[in-house]
Amino acid sequence: SMKELDAYHVELYKVYHHLAPAKKLAEMRAASDTMAKRCEELAKAPVPKRFAAKEADVRKGTAELCAATDALRAAAAGTDADKVGQAVETVHARYQAVAKIFE
Repeated sequence: SMKELDAYHVELYKVYHHLAPAKKLAEMRAASDTMAKRCEELAKAPVPKRFAAKEADVRKGTAELCAATDALRAAAAGTDADKVGQAVETVHARYQAVAKIFE
């Protein structure tokens, strides 16, 4: 994996398993801001040499993850908990897709 992806996952884990199920919107806003920052770091990070052959897949996957993260931030800025929950599910699926590249 990449340490930047791992850092992203720390925040996602908190959101997916704790904040979203409890519908803690204010905390979700802060967490989604942090996830967006982690996304910026991930986008700039070099792909580990042993995954060089998969770099295009990694870049595409992280771009999709970051787009989903932006959508989550937009949803979390509102008050519709269901919309936030759906955005979290999308982010989680995109994260899993990226993580799978490194398996």
